[in-house]
Amino acid sequence: MAKQRPSTNHRARALENVIVLTPQDEGAEARWPLLLDLLMPRYSGEACVRRPAVLKIDARGNAWSVSLVCPSEGVQCTTTHASLVDVFNEVERLLGSGTLHWIETWEAQKKARRTPPT
Repeated sequence: MAKQRPSTNHRARALENVIVLTPQDEGAEARWPLLLDLLMPRYSGEACVRRPAVLKIDARGNAWSVSLVCPSEGVQCTTTHASLVDVFNEVERLLGSGTLHWIETWEAQKKARRTPPT
């Protein structure tokens, strides 16, 4: 016997606290508004219309590599910094300056290469 899926109303009740679980960081919003905007999901009603970006910080030799991946837009960028002390300040400055070099993510490139069936 096949299992019945829960009703839409039941699923909505199970997810009603999702928005509450989104980080609320007024200090970061004041200091790094562009970076925080990238890292936060956007909702229209109960539907997520933009997934949050992913921020990765890796040690690369004697430097720190910061990567931002925006899955909804299908773009990513990487910057390198000598110290972790002001990484967020520097990333915010670069985001505001428009000098970051954004490239397509692998998923976006793969999607663009798909050929329709003949």
